[in-house]
Parts: sequence; C-alpha cells; structure tokens
Amino acid sequence: TQSFVGPHAVRTIEAHFTSDAVAGSPISNSATVAATDDVDSSNDSDSVSTSVTPVIDLGLDMQARNPIAGGFRVGTDGSYRFTIKNNGGVPTTASTTLTVTLPTGFTPILPSVAGWSCGIAGQQVTCTRPSPVGASESDIVDVSFHVTSTAAASSTTNASVSTSGDTNSANDDAQDTINVSRIDLGIDKSHAGSWTGGQPGSYSV
Repeated sequence: TQSFVGPHAVRTIEAHFTSDAVAGSPISNSATVAATDDVDSSNDSDSVSTSVTPVIDLGLDMQARNPIAGGFRVGTDGSYRFTIKNNGGVPTTASTTLTVTLPTGFTPILPSVAGWSCGIAGQQVTCTRPSPVGASESDIVDVSFHVTSTAAASSTTNASVSTSGDTNSANDDAQDTINVSRIDLGIDKSHAGSWTGGQPGSYSV
C-alpha cells in the first residue's frame, strides 16, 4: 500500500518466492493495482509467464548406526549411514563424490558399496559414484570404523557431497557429534575384624 504516488512517478516492488512447480512446467503470475479516482482501469493489471528450469541439487543426510547407549563405545565398531539424494529435476552429469572426515580415534574401515569406488587417507574416507544420480533418486553409503581408546568423549564427524553443476550448496554438508563411552572395570577387596591363627578367615571382593 502506498499513500501517495505523484504525477509520472514510478514505484517498483519486488516479490521473491520459492516455486514447487514441476521442472519444465509454466508458471503464470498476475498483478493488479487499484487507486481511488483512477480514470483508466485498462492498464491496471499485467501478467507474465515463465517456465521452471530443471537443475541438479544434491543433498546429504547422515545417521549413526547401532549406537550403544546413545553413542559409540571404545573397543567396538561403529558406522554412519549417508543418504545422497538428487533433489533436482535432472540427473547429474558428472561423478558424485562423498567425503567423510572421521575424528581422532575412529579408525576407518574401507567401505564396499555397489556402484561406488572408495578409498582411505588418514581419517578421511572418499567414495565416488561415476554413474549419474537421477532426478529424485537416492543412494546410500555406509562408512564403518573401529573406536579406539584415543577417541574423545565427544567426537565429531563431518561429511560433504559434491558434483559438477550442483546449484544448491546449502544442503551438501552434514555433521554429527556423538558421545564415546568406555568400559571401566574396578575391584575392591576388604575383610572384617581380626583373624586368629589357625581359624578360617575371609575377604570380601
């Protein structure tokens, strides 16, 4: 709403939106203006049509698998499941790469995933899919590791997915911080009273 528009004045209003229209389908937008004492209503409305251009939009989600008491435990194996989805309207046109950086104390185990080629360099696991990821298609990569005593009580794993032509980098990264527990056995030994020679005695352990 504008209280006053002077003679020959121009006012510009921008409207921003996110479209959920199917890629390739047309979008039509119309606008109307009205004012008291407007003498010519024939030019008070206008419309424009455009089409939705399909794009590549990879997204990444990660979930801890089989956590023990809400986390991982030293001396056991753990894993993360990574879901890679093309949220866009066209298939990818180049290889897709998943990069996972494990924290200190998480010794990576080489993944074996159909359609992916994986390698390990230090704490980093890299998996590459050479074939296209179709529109709305999802794929899964599980990355396992052995938790050692050098792992911190709170350990963070970072991951990212990438491909050429991805138009939205905001959903390409994932991170998870999880507790790491340790088994800590203890022993205590005691006895009650004094012992007399030649008589039985006992300890409580």
